[in-house]
Amino acid sequence: MIYKEYNEYIKNYNRKWRENNKEYDKLRYLANKDKLLEQSKKWREENKEKVKEYYQKNKEEYKEKIKRIQQDKMKSILDKKCNLLSTNLSGLTIIEDGTVINKFGNEVGFKQLNGYSYVAVNSKQILKHRLIWEAFMGKIPEGEEIDHINTIRDDNRLENLRLVTSKQNKHNPKTIEHYKESNKGKGVNNPRLYDKKARKKIN
Repeated sequence: MIYKEYNEYIKNYNRKWRENNKEYDKLRYLANKDKLLEQSKKWREENKEKVKEYYQKNKEEYKEKIKRIQQDKMKSILDKKCNLLSTNLSGLTIIEDGTVINKFGNEVGFKQLNGYSYVAVNSKQILKHRLIWEAFMGKIPEGEEIDHINTIRDDNRLENLRLVTSKQNKHNPKTIEHYKESNKGKGVNNPRLYDKKARKKIN
């Protein structure tokens, strides 16, 4: 009993010490970063076969654990959301609220400097809003585009997307209203036309 209490005391003491010395730990790590990385690399090389052997013995157990984690992740996502589609695009699941999930249950996608979100599919970057539209509404006809109704380029909810011609896309009333307000006195009426003019000047 005494040993158990002592063990608990040491654990608590160490936990409190770590909490109070986070900055110290960080500085110590940075000071010894190269040395620690070298030690880690050396250990991996020396124990490569042991690790491989251990993994082979426990492979099924690990697979089961990973599967459970993935299922729990997916369940927690789906509990909050509705309409979704599974696709054959790298095992992606697409949800109408603009979320795209990979086969591991993780949300995927990244935002570029132009404000649009992209998803990597088979090593290609695809615009997320086009991916979501085509998943639920079918292929985008030639000569037509997908417009963000509220002009927020990374708001990819299906209800915020609409199929338009290039001309309609350039004249989204909300886009014009927003940029007229933010560019008073600059002679900017249509931000998309302005972008093209700016690009021509740069080129």
